[in-house]
Amino acid sequence: MRAKSNAPRFRQERISRAIRRRIASATRRGFQIVQFSIQQNHLHLVVEADDRKLLWKGIQRLAQRLAWDINALAHRHGSLWRDRYTRRDLTSPRQVRNALVYVLMNFRKHAIDEVDYALASMTLDPCSSAFWFDGWDTRAGPLLAALRRELEETNLLESPVSRARTWLLRAGWKRHGLMLATEHPRLAG
Repeated sequence: MRAKSNAPRFRQERISRAIRRRIASATRRGFQIVQFSIQQNHLHLVVEADDRKLLWKGIQRLAQRLAWDINALAHRHGSLWRDRYTRRDLTSPRQVRNALVYVLMNFRKHAIDEVDYALASMTLDPCSSAFWFDGWDTRAGPLLAALRRELEETNLLESPVSRARTWLLRAGWKRHGLMLATEHPRLAG
């Protein structure tokens, strides 16, 4: 979901908190958000839905409520979203693993320069669901501990995401290995 160019930056603390709250409250019967990442002007979501209609309604409801919240916080009016969301159905364990890497490590893709990239490569994204993801390789332990401290300091330890229901998101993707904290979206493959 990509915002218009005049939208506020989503990674600002009060806006990212509002987005987290809406993600946490988005679960409805047949629709739930399993993973997410908040970028400056867009969101990446991994969603489970029982059918296309529930997916469409769930995303539409989320987009509308996010627009209300973000517009109110930014003292702006009008539409927030640039266009319709982009959807990709995931049907294999490899696709799911690649999507998880893409979503959870997307902040590395958006690093502006070498310094940003170096910092991003040594951390996990606090504006994502990385902390609640249960598929990390054990070597991610120190980065998860650092992320926990950061989330504790900002009082954000409560999980905004739902536990996966489908086999592909619960276990199937793990056939291709647990996620390493050093992975990068461009290298997921």
